[in-house]
Order: sequence, then structure tokens, then C-alpha cells
Amino acid sequence: MKNIRVLVVDDHQVVREGLQRLLGQEEDIEIIGQSANCKETLRQIEGLSPNIVLMDIKMPDVDGIKLTHLIMQKRPSCKVIMLTLYDEYLTEAMEAGAKGYLLKDIKREELSEAIRQVHGGKIVICESIKSRPQIDPGQKQNKKIDASKTIFEETIQAMATTVEMRDPYTAGHQKRVTKLAIAIAAEMGLTEDQVSGLRLAGLVHDIGKTRVPIEILTNPTKLSAAEFSIIKTHPLVGYDILKTIDFLQPVATIVHQHHERLDGSGYPGGISGDDIMLEARILAVADVVEAMSSHRPYRPAIGLDKALLEILENKGILYDSRAVEACVEICSAEHFTFG
Repeated sequence: MKNIRVLVVDDHQVVREGLQRLLGQEEDIEIIGQSANCKETLRQIEGLSPNIVLMDIKMPDVDGIKLTHLIMQKRPSCKVIMLTLYDEYLTEAMEAGAKGYLLKDIKREELSEAIRQVHGGKIVICESIKSRPQIDPGQKQNKKIDASKTIFEETIQAMATTVEMRDPYTAGHQKRVTKLAIAIAAEMGLTEDQVSGLRLAGLVHDIGKTRVPIEILTNPTKLSAAEFSIIKTHPLVGYDILKTIDFLQPVATIVHQHHERLDGSGYPGGISGDDIMLEARILAVADVVEAMSSHRPYRPAIGLDKALLEILENKGILYDSRAVEACVEICSAEHFTFG
């Protein structure tokens, strides 16, 4: 029975939804609402009566410290847990009345247990904060970046799962595309940062399909022009979902451009050539090859050989030449599989 009622407060929608999906797996924890600002938070505190408020510190209107003061004034029985990238506000948060202070690199199991402990009357502070020695500003910034990567990667995984749950016919598609795209990028000698961004983009490149009606996604017949025009909106929708997260900005752009083509015949923007990010050009090749190699509700699998022929015939026209050559090299190797 879900007896712990949690309100999630963060100005980034992707983080809020990611936390809702992560904590939604717990039998005793229920996310009863989300909020992005002070006014909405106070309204939901009054109307929803949460036991726990899971809150970020850095927000655009009123920061988490001030908002904690306001929550304590309005509903003293409500317990606030800070979930943040920043460790230097611990003292201020606890003085304001917070009962928990956690960093965003925390694992799901640890976060769930911390919520239970705070609900039970304990004060919970991340062990890595309590035992942390003094470090210089540069080291502190690196730790913030690492923590940011962890929470966003967990959010990305949750979002990827959501897409696949809605569209069983393409279950695993994003992971298979990602595997091939990363292999292509490595073959081409991309940097570690470029490969990392490409991996995240690959895992959610179809996130925009969450806004496409399920009856279109699972249509067993050939799509009509009107239906296909709706499908073609998914890169832009995906971009709109991801662009609000500064850390994910390159990822958002890759997702936005993964159906663009070198000659300008792609969508949604019809951009061409070097205006398309290299990572997006690689993802486009991996996406086409995997899609043609796999079964779809409206057609059987076309096969890997024909998929490779498709990209070879359109090398330098639709698809990046280096990406095509790397893909053919990889897929021709006996050891490569999508599984």
C-alpha cells in the first residue's frame, strides 16, 4: 500500500518526470504531484497534503531554501528533502527546516530508503557530504558535473523505457540503434564526449513518439499521408522535451536532427550538409540500418544486407560517407550483432 505521499519540485520537467518514473516502482511511495515553481508548490501543499516534498535548491523564482521556510510556515507536518547538485547549502537547508539533504548522484534504492527514513522521523544527510573533506572549487565543480550526469542518465533510461512500453513493435529499437551508433562513432574516432552525447541521444531519439497516438504507432497497415505527417513531428517534439535541460542541449539537437538528410530532403527542418551535427548524421545511419533489419507491424524485416545496400547507394547523397563506410565495416564483421 502506498502510504508515503511525495510532491516533486524541480524547474526541469525531464527531471520531475524521471523521478516520478523511478519512484513509481516503489510499493509504498506515491508521487502525488509535480511542481516547477514556488506558487504552484504552495498551492499543491495545500490541496494535496503531501507527507514529503522532494525539492531542488536552484529554481528560477524562489530558491529551495526560501521555499522550505514557506512550506514550514504553511504546513509544519510536511517534511522537505533537498535533492540537489550542490553540497554547500546543507547548513542553510537544515536551518530552514529540511529533514533530508541528498545529492542527485544518489541511486534509486538509496533515494527510496531515504524517503522512508525521513517519513519515519529521521534526519537523512548524504554520507558523501558528511564525510567529505574540503576541496578546491575546481574539484567541487567536477563533482557537480558528475552528479548531474548520473541523474540525467537515470532519467534518460526511464524515458527510453516509457517509449518502448507504448510501442511494443519497436521495443529495444532505441538500444539497438544506440549500440550501432556508438560502434560507428568509435570506428570514426569521435571523442569520448561526442560518443557519450551520442549514446544518450540514441537511447531517447524517439522520445517524441510519446506524443504520437498509439493507434498510429501500432498501425498494421501502411500509414496514410496524414498519419505519416504526425509521425514526422516526433524529432521536434523530442527536442522540445529535452531542450529545457542545459546539460542535455547537445543531446536535444542530435535528437532534433536524426531524420535530416545531407541533400536537405529530411525532416523536420530540411537542413543539409554540415548544418547537420556529425552525431546526428551517425545516428541517422544507425537508425535506418536497424529499422530496415527489424520487423515492423506494417512489414516484415527487410534484412541487414538490403539495409547496407540502401545506405551504400545513398552514401554522400542522403547519408554521411564516413558514417556509411564505418557502418558497413562494422556490420560486415562476424562478431557484430544488434542483440
